[in-house]
Amino acid sequence: MMELSTALSAKFEKLQTSYPVKRSALIPMLMYAQDEFGCVSDEMIAEIGRRLDLNNVQVEETLAYYSMLHRKPWGKHHVQICTNVACMLKGGNELLERAKKRLEIGQKEVTADGVFSLEEVECIGACTGAPAMQVNYDFYENLTPLKFDRIIEDLDVGKHPAPEPVISGALHERHELETPLISRRWGMKDSHKIDVYLMQGGYKALEKALKEMTPESIIEEVKKSNLRGRGGAGFPTGMKWSFVPKDTPKPKYVICNADESEPGTCKDRPLMEMDPHQLIEGMVIA
Repeated sequence: MMELSTALSAKFEKLQTSYPVKRSALIPMLMYAQDEFGCVSDEMIAEIGRRLDLNNVQVEETLAYYSMLHRKPWGKHHVQICTNVACMLKGGNELLERAKKRLEIGQKEVTADGVFSLEEVECIGACTGAPAMQVNYDFYENLTPLKFDRIIEDLDVGKHPAPEPVISGALHERHELETPLISRRWGMKDSHKIDVYLMQGGYKALEKALKEMTPESIIEEVKKSNLRGRGGAGFPTGMKWSFVPKDTPKPKYVICNADESEPGTCKDRPLMEMDPHQLIEGMVIA
């Protein structure tokens, strides 16, 4: 049995009783272990497996699948720079080269003092703020060379530069022929507040759905709108809703799948931060 700190042991014990299936605790346990020890060792793999009734191979296959989990220690500040489509077009590759020169290390290397490590990564779900990088659990977006240097300098002397808020204005100047739909309130003052949403006609569609429409007519209206999912596949929303069994007594659940999905697609985080009531209204109608 591996000796753990009191805090980590308490987290593990809570996770072990938090899920109907023990294995569901595997990923959070791996993350907590990595946070404390800097990586996931062979000894830790065995310890987690023992607690969750899994063999080492079952733990290792999950560990190998997720790139944010690793077997060797990174630096105190693990700098991950995205070079996927959106970030590449906004200077991600140039930012990566600047990082290599500034830190004097290459891909997946650690500085001699152990303070920094560097990794080129695929999409980190920050396409609306490209170019972007992730340092441990913090995201830094709309980076410039000078902004990058300032962040690294602050981290190097023990400061913690706060990421800029996403709710800071429209993502770009709108063309006169552009008719924004999802982003029409982005950049508006207090766009995340319900009072502003109501002033802009918010929850009128929900009121109509509840008072004037049947479930079947709502689905038909959504089908006619040609509304599609924004995860990359573009599956018709109305058709997806129509697949839900109608005559079952079992409870039905609406899940907000806030996954950032394919590179370059609409991102959920700015929608939830800048116009959350639009999302809530859609979920209630569903």
